[in-house]
Amino acid sequence: MKISSKKIGAIALTLGAFLNMIRMIPIYLEVGITGYPPKDLSETILIAQTNGYYISHTMVYFATPLFLLGFYTLYQELKKRTSNKLLTLSFIVFFIGQLFYTIGVVLHGLVLPEMAHEYIVASVSYQNTMTPLFEVIHHMATSYGGLGFAFCLLSTGILGFYLRPKFKILGITAIALGILALLGYSTGTLAILLFKNFELTAGFITVLFVFYFATGITMYKSSEFND
Repeated sequence: MKISSKKIGAIALTLGAFLNMIRMIPIYLEVGITGYPPKDLSETILIAQTNGYYISHTMVYFATPLFLLGFYTLYQELKKRTSNKLLTLSFIVFFIGQLFYTIGVVLHGLVLPEMAHEYIVASVSYQNTMTPLFEVIHHMATSYGGLGFAFCLLSTGILGFYLRPKFKILGITAIALGILALLGYSTGTLAILLFKNFELTAGFITVLFVFYFATGITMYKSSEFND
């Protein structure tokens, strides 16, 4: 039996969200890792060389295209009911957010581990030269990642207004996420630099992925979404 494009998109959204929800687990399961984020340069270098760190970022490489496909499918389904430009803006903002997030993941998942390996085998004088660059890359990665999440949260808030007529709980949840994100980032309660208020910001972002996980399942099952 042929699977509709709507259901393929729903599966993609669900899987993309799920992979993002659980991506930190491999890092926490690593022996010797007592906490995350790393507190200093030595911990950053240690974590960046673990298998868990590699697995975690590989999960994101798979999750991102799935997440984008799923969100685009959701956008197309909602677009059938309205031609409002704000809905298109939501998709554009979401896409920009995922682009920033991807840059952050590449810097953290590919560049940083290579630098960590070079740092360990380097001479002391070369390590002293590398340290500022290492910290700059680390800072850039967390900044791009945090900015990406901020865009995705704000995009989700806009999306909520178009989900609410048919899916009240999902719509209200999305609007609430957008409003709380706007307030959080404007007051500094949530941090663009991810590791600044990591526990709160990461928890908030996890709620975002849980929301899209539930949305993907709803999109797959509900007859309100028609091809």
